[in-house]
Amino acid sequence: MNKNDLVLALSKHTPTRREARRIVDFIFSRIIEEIVAGEKVMISGLGTFVPRRYRAKMMYDPRNRSRRVVQQRVKVRFIMSKLLRQRMNAGEKDRA
Repeated sequence: MNKNDLVLALSKHTPTRREARRIVDFIFSRIIEEIVAGEKVMISGLGTFVPRRYRAKMMYDPRNRSRRVVQQRVKVRFIMSKLLRQRMNAGEKDRA
């Protein structure tokens, strides 16, 4: 599923597709704003988006055999909710 699929699914419950797109865009922009601000975003039943800071470090580049500095960076980690994990693993019992 991508953003457009989400808009199409939501448009069945809104007056217009344009309104559905505005809702989806608003939700995504709020999530992004919070993550950029360094806050974690918890969505009940889905999971938590946690921004994690990684400090700068030295690395070895094997192509030219030199050392480089990898700058400090932020990555977003997604931790799925317990409910989602249980639903995903429910099918595992049937396959075993």
